[in-house]
Amino acid sequence: MVKIPDNIYIGIVLGAVLLIAGYYFFLFVNHLLVQYNVLYALPPKPKIHLMSLFVTVIIFRMLMIKWQKTEAGRGVLFAMFVALMLYYFFEFRS
Repeated sequence: MVKIPDNIYIGIVLGAVLLIAGYYFFLFVNHLLVQYNVLYALPPKPKIHLMSLFVTVIIFRMLMIKWQKTEAGRGVLFAMFVALMLYYFFEFRS
């Protein structure tokens, strides 16, 4: 098992990587579903951003509760907060 250091900077990087990986994962699944006509497409891109936040929330909970990495969890929480503020800024600006 890989040891994750309990560092806020590691948490920020981990949160950013998880957000990006979650977004591209859901985008890839959406592309496969549309390409092979298995199901209808997933929700549009703004909703996919929020779905990637959900994946990061699960990892955040595991860091804080299961693995007792509070500083890394705070970094992931900070990355989620910044991503959520950017989402609202770009999605709901007038």
